[in-house]
Amino acid sequence: MSHKYSVSGILKRERGEIKIDLEYITDYCLALRIKGKERVRLIELTKLFLLQFDPWQQSKQGVTQLQLDFWKRLLASDCFFEFQNSVICGILQSEEYRYEILRSHGVNHVNASMGAKQRFDLAQALLASRVTDSSMRLVGPEEVRLVVHENALYQVIGSSKVIADQIEYMMNLNLGRGLELRILPREKAVSNIPLMYSFSLFDNTLILMEAATGAVYSANAESIERVQKGASSIFENSLSGQNAKTLLLKALAYHSKSNNTAFFE
Repeated sequence: MSHKYSVSGILKRERGEIKIDLEYITDYCLALRIKGKERVRLIELTKLFLLQFDPWQQSKQGVTQLQLDFWKRLLASDCFFEFQNSVICGILQSEEYRYEILRSHGVNHVNASMGAKQRFDLAQALLASRVTDSSMRLVGPEEVRLVVHENALYQVIGSSKVIADQIEYMMNLNLGRGLELRILPREKAVSNIPLMYSFSLFDNTLILMEAATGAVYSANAESIERVQKGASSIFENSLSGQNAKTLLLKALAYHSKSNNTAFFE
């Protein structure tokens, strides 16, 4: 076995001293006798890794490595569940709303504009491929479930106009195949998982969740089981269709009458 497959080789790859390419992955699958669907998935993940979303990777302005990893993992998964308790789910964010989120985290105007546009363009590509009459190949998971806590609809990002425009943008989205938006009402008590943090669940095998030190990935079996139970409870207690639209309209009416500005402006 060559040095590529040794522990030192793995560490060198993680440090970027050895380039990961399709030839390496093909040899890796052969060496470990990885075949069939697992091999195909590994190669798909490698292609996404190499792609690195070129416009992001070339500048990385306004975009973190965590966000890059998020989109790579999202596009490579078969099913995806996201719950947000204080902001709108990323796939559903308008460009202006995303810009204000970046600005609230201290990103300067130029980089925030670039980061917001790049994220928005990726989300638009994912959404466009799901329109019933679309000739595009389906992008990303077969099943995407997005749940937004009602509190997020009242969280002012930038100004009341920004969040009002965001709500209108969400209401006018054509979500298409396999993508569902739900709203979790404030009064619904959710068991098994605290609502202090948001999370994303990829294929029921990997979670991205908030922690004291920031967002982290985990493949811990106990954590995944707990989040799966929480996701089921959140989904069952959330509203879709006309019921969700009623909550969106209520929040829209509230912001339309307000002139609030976020504290960071």
